[in-house]
Amino acid sequence: MPTINQIIDNTQPNWAGFPDSLNGEIFVGFGADGNGVDASDGYLTKTVLSTADKLEAIKSAVQSQLDSIAKTYGYDSILTAVTYIGSPITKFDGEAIAFRNWRANCWDTCYTLLAQWQAGQINEMSPTEVVAVLPLFVEP
Repeated sequence: MPTINQIIDNTQPNWAGFPDSLNGEIFVGFGADGNGVDASDGYLTKTVLSTADKLEAIKSAVQSQLDSIAKTYGYDSILTAVTYIGSPITKFDGEAIAFRNWRANCWDTCYTLLAQWQAGQINEMSPTEVVAVLPLFVEP
């Protein structure tokens, strides 16, 4: 059984002999009633993501939101939508320009929030929270 100091020190590079579920997780206690306890070892843990993983999760959520809205207009993705800029069909050209501008505004918002978080100016936001504050798509 690891000591409490070993459990708290999640930076320890050699986890040999520790329960496997503690890799990439922080020990938060022992469960008395089984709620939230990892069945494989009985420890209460929470997953710890690296900063790079957190950034990737946020970027992925933003990209999914962009693609999702574009799909509601019949496009395969936001990328496909913006390829219609310059289309001789006014409807497609207008939608493409609106999608391009919206995409730029969404990424600007996302990267501004990430920079503010990394600078300690705002609290960390989840992917869902970032998506919730993105600009709304405005139809042409």
